[in-house]
Amino acid sequence: MIYRVVDVSGTFTRAVSGTNHFDETVEAMSLGDVQVELRLEPNDANPHGISAYVDGRQVGWLATEWTARDPWVRWMRRLDSAGIRPRFQGVHRLTTNGLGHHMINFDVPGKNDEKLVVIANRLIKEK
Repeated sequence: MIYRVVDVSGTFTRAVSGTNHFDETVEAMSLGDVQVELRLEPNDANPHGISAYVDGRQVGWLATEWTARDPWVRWMRRLDSAGIRPRFQGVHRLTTNGLGHHMINFDVPGKNDEKLVVIANRLIKEK
């Protein structure tokens, strides 16, 4: 399937999780503004996995409940079946806890399931 990447704005900040599994990739990236693309990518550990990519390289995952009931899993399944991959504005920075760990945060529409449904409907209709 050919996917269309669509920019989605947001006001609720989420963090990419599992970046420690991608240390080399994340540490090689410049600090500052990034665009985070989400992809529905089930894997051996999580059959409902949603991966996070920056510039075509995986940098971690979106934390979910690991179930089909999770609002983000449902949202991503709808978008994936329509050939859509959402992309969000984010920032790659070092943590302020004195340890200097790399962190990638990005802004999503919110955690409200109803809002995700409305956005999915709009994106699929625009296709």
